[in-house]
Amino acid sequence: MQCRLGHPWRPGTVVIEWQQCECATAKQARGGHIQVRCTAPRCMEQWEKPRHDPVSLRRPEHYRNSH
Repeated sequence: MQCRLGHPWRPGTVVIEWQQCECATAKQARGGHIQVRCTAPRCMEQWEKPRHDPVSLRRPEHYRNSH
C-alpha cells in the first residue's frame, strides 16, 4: 500500500489513530473515525473511515443566534 503521492506504507511510515466524533457517520460507526496519515516529510496525505460529515454537526436553524 501507499499514499496517493506514492509514499510506501510500511511499519513506521504511517500513523493509525481512532478519533472520537459527533458527526452522523461517526455515530453510526461506534462514535468515531479511524484516521490514517502518511509520515513522509511534507506529506499531508490523510484519510478517514467512515468519512467525516461536518454538515451533520451544524446546529438547526432555530438554534442559531439571529445577531
